[in-house]
Amino acid sequence: MCELCEVFDNPDSIKTGLYWDGRDMKILECKTCGVPMGVIREHKAKVSSGMKAKYRNGCKRIFGDDIKIRWKMSKIKDHFHFHIIVPE
Repeated sequence: MCELCEVFDNPDSIKTGLYWDGRDMKILECKTCGVPMGVIREHKAKVSSGMKAKYRNGCKRIFGDDIKIRWKMSKIKDHFHFHIIVPE
């Protein structure tokens, strides 16, 4: 099973911090780099620019307007996710 699908199918699989628990997206701490990571429910590699804008706006409501989003998927390439860089 896909590691990122599992966070929706089995919430007990989340071993790091959970910042947001939504129906279609969860934000949890990335176990590799330690920053917040948005994970979508649907298992697909790409989303539209409109969906990216929706995710960015949702993250701004949670973390503030000064965040940066890193859209590049390095380790898991077949399940869309992104990293949220929150200024200190």
